[in-house]
Amino acid sequence: GSVKAQKLLFSNTNFGDLNYLFSGYFDTNIGNKKEKDSYVKIANHIGLEPREVLFLSDNPEEIAAAASAGMNVVRLVRPSDAEHIKDFPYSQVESFNEIKI
Repeated sequence: GSVKAQKLLFSNTNFGDLNYLFSGYFDTNIGNKKEKDSYVKIANHIGLEPREVLFLSDNPEEIAAAASAGMNVVRLVRPSDAEHIKDFPYSQVESFNEIKI
């Protein structure tokens, strides 16, 4: 989604405004979400090395691109619309509580 939509979404949660938790907001203006270079640009934009970033997504192709850039990755499995992928090379969780940092 757009940067504006992301900020709006995270400002109106059941837990209040969560925008303070994010270092930056990005949409396809930074690049294709399925290409490594986009994730390198994101890390540079927020002033971190890719290895210092945890990237979460439900899209396996985005996960693979972020991992190829050197980011830590976790695939979010939504019980209503996805399943764990057998032999997927990266972590898969159904809840944020399952993420180990």
